[in-house]
Amino acid sequence: MQTKNGPGLGKISAPLRSAVLSLCAAGMLSGCAEGTEGGPGGFGEIGSWGTADVSGNEDALSVDLSLPDRDDESAFSDSAPDEPRYVPPSCVETALAQPVWTFFSKSCDGSPSSACCGVDLGEVIAAHVGQRFGAVDACVMELQDFTVSDALIDAKLSGRTVRVVVDDSYADPQEEKAIADLHAAGIVPVSDPPYPEATMHSKFVVLDGHITLISSGNFSTFDAGSNANNLVAIDSVELAGLFTEKFETFWEDGKFHEDAKAGPHFFDLPGGKVEVIFGPSQELVERLVTAIEQAQEAIHFSIYAFTLDEVKAAILSRCGEVEILGVYDSDQDRQGQSEAAGGWCPQADVRSSNVQGEFGFKKLHHKVLIVDPHASGLVVTGSANWSYSAAEKNDEVMVVVRFPSVVAAFEAEFRARHAEASAP
Repeated sequence: MQTKNGPGLGKISAPLRSAVLSLCAAGMLSGCAEGTEGGPGGFGEIGSWGTADVSGNEDALSVDLSLPDRDDESAFSDSAPDEPRYVPPSCVETALAQPVWTFFSKSCDGSPSSACCGVDLGEVIAAHVGQRFGAVDACVMELQDFTVSDALIDAKLSGRTVRVVVDDSYADPQEEKAIADLHAAGIVPVSDPPYPEATMHSKFVVLDGHITLISSGNFSTFDAGSNANNLVAIDSVELAGLFTEKFETFWEDGKFHEDAKAGPHFFDLPGGKVEVIFGPSQELVERLVTAIEQAQEAIHFSIYAFTLDEVKAAILSRCGEVEILGVYDSDQDRQGQSEAAGGWCPQADVRSSNVQGEFGFKKLHHKVLIVDPHASGLVVTGSANWSYSAAEKNDEVMVVVRFPSVVAAFEAEFRARHAEASAP
C-alpha cells in the first residue's frame, strides 16, 4: 500500500490518534501495521493526513483521517461523527481466516460465500503472505508480479525465512525486474537446470507450515487479473507438510523433472477430502480418466492446453450417458495437436473461450475438471495442463478437491466462462 506524504500517525492529535488505534486494535480498520507505531503484519501503514487504504478494495468505503477545515464550524458541531465509519472487510480479507477458500480472477455470479470472484490473484497471494509471520516457500514457473515480489521482500525484511523456486527461463535478474528486486533483498531463487522442453511448471506457496496456496496461474500481472485463473487456499498442517517436502526436493536436493513423491497423496480434512499428485507422472493422466469414468451426472471442463488423447477418449466414451460441457482457450483453434478444438460428439457442448479483461481478449488459463457438480462431486485443478509435457517432463501439481463449497464455486465460475464463450 502506498502511504501519503506528510506527518506520520504520531503527529495526529491525541484524541484522533486514540480513536484510530482503537479501531486498529479492534480489527475494524484496514491498513494498520501491527502495534501502535508499526511492525510486521497487516497490509501496510496508515496514510498520514489522508485516506487509509482498505487493502486494494476499490469499492470499499475509505476512512478520512484529515482534520476538518477550521473555517467550517459545522465540522465541530455535535452532529459530526466522533469516529470513522466502519469499513466492511473485503472478500479477500474475510478469506484470510478461513480453512478453505477459492479465488477466481474473473467474475462468476452465483458462487458461494466461500469464493472470491473477480479479484487480483497477486493481491490474494500478497495478502496471505502479509497475514502470516513464519516462513514462506514460493514455487512458481514465472514471477513477474511486483505485488507478490514486494510482499515476499517485506516478509524477508521483517526477519522471516523466504525461499523461492522458479523456472530457469525466468530466473535471470538481468531480464526479470521482480527477480532482480528479490536478489537485492537477499532472496536468491533456485531454478531448475536448463533442460530441453522441460519446465518447472508448479505454482504453489506454503506459509508457516499451515497454509498452502495452489494456483493455475503464474505470479504475473497477466495471470493475476487478465487471464482466467483460479487459486485455492487450504489450511492443513499435513497438506502443507507434503508441499514442503516437495519444495525441499527442489531447494535442497536440486531434483527437478522427476516423479519422486508423485502420489497420489490423500488427506481427510474437516468438511472434505483432498488428493495431491505431483508431475511429471502418468498418475496425472490416470486420475483424470478415472474421474471421468466415475461420473454419474455431468463432466464439465475448462482447459488451457489439451493434447492427451486418453482423456479425450474417456470423455467421448461418456457421450449420451452424462452431460458434457467444456470450454477451452481459443488459441487451441490454431493448434494442430489440440484435442479440444474439434471431434466432439453431438451431445457435447464444447466451446472456444471468449475471455475479456482490461487488456482485451485474454487466455482461459484454467486446468479444471468438474465431475458431478453437487455436494458429492469433485474438482480437479492445479498447474497441470492435460498434456504429454505435464505427464512426462514438467514439474506439476494436481489437486482433487472434494469440498461442497469448492465444487460449487468452480461450477459457478465454469458456467460464467461457458456462457461467455457463446458470445459472438
